[in-house]
Amino acid sequence: MKSGTAPRYRINSSVIHQILPVALVALSTVIILLVIGKPVNAVDADSDDGTRNSSAAVQMMANDPALSSGIRYLSAQEAKSPDVVDEKFKEKKLAELRANLDVKRQLLLNGDVDVWTLFDDYALMGDSRAYGFFYYGFMPDERVFAKPGATINMIPERLDELKLLNPSRIYLCFGMNDTGIGIWTTPESYAAAYQEVLETVKKELPGVTFYVNSILIAKDPAFKQNSAWRNIPAYSQAVKEMCEREGYVFVDNSNLEETYLNLWDSDGIHFQKSFYPHWATNMILTEYDVEAKAALEAEESKLSSDLDSTGNDGAAGDE
Repeated sequence: MKSGTAPRYRINSSVIHQILPVALVALSTVIILLVIGKPVNAVDADSDDGTRNSSAAVQMMANDPALSSGIRYLSAQEAKSPDVVDEKFKEKKLAELRANLDVKRQLLLNGDVDVWTLFDDYALMGDSRAYGFFYYGFMPDERVFAKPGATINMIPERLDELKLLNPSRIYLCFGMNDTGIGIWTTPESYAAAYQEVLETVKKELPGVTFYVNSILIAKDPAFKQNSAWRNIPAYSQAVKEMCEREGYVFVDNSNLEETYLNLWDSDGIHFQKSFYPHWATNMILTEYDVEAKAALEAEESKLSSDLDSTGNDGAAGDE
């Protein structure tokens, strides 16, 4: 045990199952002694009285609901499988962790946390829509790699700058131009090209996590300018499937389209300033979900390992 550190104790479930039978016998013995009112050796000395008193004790125990209930409880606990006890303990700990993670999400949704303070060690890349994060003053210029007309082909072109910045997260906000210029004539070909670009960057920045945004839809009157934008949902779905297959994080923005469509600009393509905090929040919530999943998996693995360990079946402490 480290100096100055209080020992931690945890009773293994196997120990519980060793203790319960003993506790059951001890409780029964105490009850019998209390009922017959004499020591055990006195019973041995007078076997007839002892038999009568023991029978009376058993009868009294049977007739007393509280005593019967207590003994039934102890018997039930003793009969439980160690795996059942372990699973209930694990479920309780994971439920506590989920509750803590939910509080973190709710603070953000309630506006109690400034979403812009949660973007750390990142780069954001995209087209004119993404450029709005810098244009409206939400993100600094050195973190936003975006320009009007950009497609995913721009990503490798900025690779040297990305390597200098060396971010741990890259948020990707492409698709409007990609679906409209006719280079990728099918959703599948676009998703394949997207995957190739990500693999190229990953080789140069192996520690980076990509957050691939779904392609936010266009609305009238944008389709008068380019009818190909009607195909955005199909292209976005293909990108989603690619991300799920290859292990990249996909940021699903469909809830924003349903809730904040009134915050599209009059051209049906770009967004008003007030839309960007909602978009940013959705990206951070997606990040929370990824972190929560990893935390739950790690905790579950740790709990399973601890409960499977039989090295310290008694009062185990760090020594």
